[in-house]
Amino acid sequence: MFSPSLALLLCLSAHGDQEGIERLELAVRRHVAQRLELDTDDVEILHLGVASLPPCADSARMVLDSHPSERFHGHANISVDLYARDETCASMSLRPRVRTWSELPVAAADLQPGQELSWELRRVTLDRVAGTPIQPEQLNHTRWLTRTTIAQGEPLTELVLRARPDGSSGDEIRVLAGAGGLLIETPGRLMADAFLGEKVRVANMATHGVHEGTLFAPGCVSTRAVTPRMKEACPHVLSP
Repeated sequence: MFSPSLALLLCLSAHGDQEGIERLELAVRRHVAQRLELDTDDVEILHLGVASLPPCADSARMVLDSHPSERFHGHANISVDLYARDETCASMSLRPRVRTWSELPVAAADLQPGQELSWELRRVTLDRVAGTPIQPEQLNHTRWLTRTTIAQGEPLTELVLRARPDGSSGDEIRVLAGAGGLLIETPGRLMADAFLGEKVRVANMATHGVHEGTLFAPGCVSTRAVTPRMKEACPHVLSP
């Protein structure tokens, strides 16, 4: 039979452990948030994996560390050193189960390969994200096409999207050449996708030859250095 004094001691010990565990859980959340550049509120500890703490934990300073490659998806490996009066009083290895959240662009509807993108922001768990997420500012300043089938609500990453090229393979274009005030123009066709400023092969429909040039404006390829006459001939020229 427990004495009243022993029962009080056990109660105080359990209360101290609980406070220490709460401090440790908060320290883990802050560590994960710092590593992933998230807010602490975006980190959830599903299971800390600790039932009790070393005796010095009540007032000890907690220093947490994890491997640089740790992604904190599901179970994570975290080391904890406890310091009392600037000396290590205990060390622990944790394997908590972690869930992280972030507001990211997701598909606003089911999308098929090659379809124009429709998207919205939604708070999602990062373990659902495969690949590097594409940020809202990127989606706003670049036109995108789907690489594969995307389900509504699926996070948008470089694995499922590709930037829409400024010229697509098979597009009819104008092939320009010349120097100074001389301008020669023939019809052509792109032989590959290309972005403004990129080199691309073109089929010359007049000579039936193949040339390499620069897509310097929408629908315009120059096989030589771009001249002022070429810029006049083609609107919306890529800014230098």
